[in-house]
Amino acid sequence: MNNNNSTDFEYFIVLDFEATCNNPIQMKPMEIIEFPCVLLNAATLEIEDRIQFYVKPVINPILSDFCTSLTGITQDVVDEGITFEEALEGINDWIVNKHNLENIGERYAFVTCGDWDLKTMLPSQMRLTKQKVPKRYKKWINIKKVHQKHYKKRKQLGMAKLLKYFNLELVGRHHSGIDDCVNISRILVEMLNDNVPFTADSYSYSYHY
Repeated sequence: MNNNNSTDFEYFIVLDFEATCNNPIQMKPMEIIEFPCVLLNAATLEIEDRIQFYVKPVINPILSDFCTSLTGITQDVVDEGITFEEALEGINDWIVNKHNLENIGERYAFVTCGDWDLKTMLPSQMRLTKQKVPKRYKKWINIKKVHQKHYKKRKQLGMAKLLKYFNLELVGRHHSGIDDCVNISRILVEMLNDNVPFTADSYSYSYHY
């Protein structure tokens, strides 16, 4: 139970995309292939729900061996996946209708480990489908940035190093989107227990349309 007043929010939605990729030459454009979210109750510090969609890429439909090795996502998984538009609709329905989060207005926030997911990847994906970025995805809390500021670190730490900082073991597989969401949630709980402020001042913003 979180009994402090360090946060303005009732809920956090932890989000972590996985996307098509290759090494050493990165494929362009990257496309989202996993769209997961975890819902964390800011009062109880418990994960209340999770949701995950695998998405079938369109521009580069065949996954590289590097991508499968990194994420654990295989070709048959994305071949059986849904369109990005269907995944986005499913996430929006989960937010709005299943959990009624729009009814609490500014009292919920997205949390990511870095700015890439909502500042870079989502706008890029929306351009591919010729859609505008929905308003709710235009601001988020970058847990790396909040950690760096509060704990006065010289640079931002990635998820693996944040887990180590709090003496937490990795749960599941790194670069599995849903597992990363769970691990980021565990880091978030540690920071809330340390009374790290998560407020509207913590937001990062995207100005893509």
